[in-house]
Amino acid sequence: MQERILKINEIYDFIEGIDVIFVKDKNNIVSYVSRIRVNVELEKHIDLLTEYIRMIIYL
Repeated sequence: MQERILKINEIYDFIEGIDVIFVKDKNNIVSYVSRIRVNVELEKHIDLLTEYIRMIIYL
């Protein structure tokens, strides 16, 4: 688990922002869309981004 946390921490240098948009429909069901804006350098570390997204989904 410690190794995983270190990997996730490495990605923060590449993140420029995270946007989350919440939408409530006519049936009062709330859903959301999130967008992670990253630095171009992250392309070299795409495996870290994939791991980060998995962590968000599991939360």
